[in-house]
Amino acid sequence: MELAKASLTSPEPQHFYAVVIDATFPYKTNSERYICSLKIVDPSLHIKNQKGTGDASDYATLVLYAKRFEDLPIIQRIGDIIRVHRATLRLYNNQR
Repeated sequence: MELAKASLTSPEPQHFYAVVIDATFPYKTNSERYICSLKIVDPSLHIKNQKGTGDASDYATLVLYAKRFEDLPIIQRIGDIIRVHRATLRLYNNQR
């Protein structure tokens, strides 16, 4: 599924691949939950600028929750590719 074409109202889980352009290290929010936030793009969201150098003008924010630290990804470097399955897509502050 392409992120730009994914349904934001469908209750069905979505599956996609994306490139990580920014990431936070997983951290603990309370006694039961860990969280990790990633900015991601795919070819449907990445638009090249006029000069052809490329500019990520639109991205999606991927928020991952887990009960254990080990269950969250640790992004080694920007540009890593992530496979996401069974995700629920929504808009939050006009951002995917």
